[in-house]
Amino acid sequence: SDSGMDQNFITSVDCDPQCQRLVVAFSSSPLLTVATDSKTVLKISEGHPTSAAHKVLGVLPLPKDADTVLTYSSDGLLRLWDVAASTILGPTVGLESAGAPQRGSLCGTMQLAHPITAACFLGPTTVLVAISGADTKGKSGAVLVMEIVTKLSTFAGIDSSFAFKIVGRLHNVGKGAIRQLKVSPERNYLAACSEDGCAYAYALVGLDEAGNLPSGLVDAAAAEDTGAGGVSESKGADGENSELMDSTFQPTGFLLAHPMGM
Repeated sequence: SDSGMDQNFITSVDCDPQCQRLVVAFSSSPLLTVATDSKTVLKISEGHPTSAAHKVLGVLPLPKDADTVLTYSSDGLLRLWDVAASTILGPTVGLESAGAPQRGSLCGTMQLAHPITAACFLGPTTVLVAISGADTKGKSGAVLVMEIVTKLSTFAGIDSSFAFKIVGRLHNVGKGAIRQLKVSPERNYLAACSEDGCAYAYALVGLDEAGNLPSGLVDAAAAEDTGAGGVSESKGADGENSELMDSTFQPTGFLLAHPMGM
């Protein structure tokens, strides 16, 4: 049926840093990996509810950890998955016959108060997360700067080995939802594409060669022990590290896309 097709379309595909496996996210079906050599399929999760409000929008392997991937969904949920803790399905097994994972594969989670529309990694443990409806009475997008830290914690009854910490925030990015975030290969620029037809550019200052943030931003966040969830999405934006945040992410203008693509 048409509704069945809607529930199973692919929303994101990415490859781990070593190009050994593809990670495939479906709108409501299981998160899967496919080994590039043997084509073996691994089932990572049971998936999300069929409602569009919970749709998985993207999947990002951690830059320095081939066994961990990040997914984000339209309900504001960030999740980290251990792709080594999975059920082997084999190269020809269909999704409808897939069983549940044999071992727990969820290793980190965080619930945000606003929908997530895009995300990308800045450094090995630094992720940029775009949220909508948070600024200018819901008319502008915002980008949260987050660190993934190793920490044993429990959120919503789930034991986690990783936690998220918000270290900064870019306010009022564009005049609509941010649909894509990209960092230049040299990690000196960030581009944010908005529904208003513009791409907004930020110069990245003070990062090291790996893309790690200046220590002042991370140190300020470390002083806030907020656990795995329930973190205010404005933390770090108006605190003592706001000046350092502004000096690290410097607006450099925007490009207006012509409606005819010219």
